[in-house]
Amino acid sequence: MRVTEFTQRKQTESTIALINVVFLMLIFFLIAGTLVSQLDQDVELAVSPNSGIGEPPVDALFISKDGTLRSAGRQITVEEFISRRSVEDENPVLVAADHRAEASNLVELLADLKARGVSNISIVTRKP
Repeated sequence: MRVTEFTQRKQTESTIALINVVFLMLIFFLIAGTLVSQLDQDVELAVSPNSGIGEPPVDALFISKDGTLRSAGRQITVEEFISRRSVEDENPVLVAADHRAEASNLVELLADLKARGVSNISIVTRKP
């Protein structure tokens, strides 16, 4: 009669917990990535040594180098931009102009905003 020895197998660690953590992280980053709106990548802000911000806010009115207006990632007119703001909104209208844009485009936009009753306007620049 032949007797075989049974060797005890080493118990391997379960990878289910690791898979669950990775899956939850993936879902978190997918959701967090879609909640943040993208800034207008075509606009390179002017540099201001005394002031400026790290990143322009998403709700700013962007002027590209060819003079088109964009807000929230799409092309927009001044009328549409003003109509989106509430009457009680006391926050300044933030204008982020490309440093390569013609100054006349910025002057025209500021005059147009003033003519439509917007009195609180700030021009966004970036830090050096």
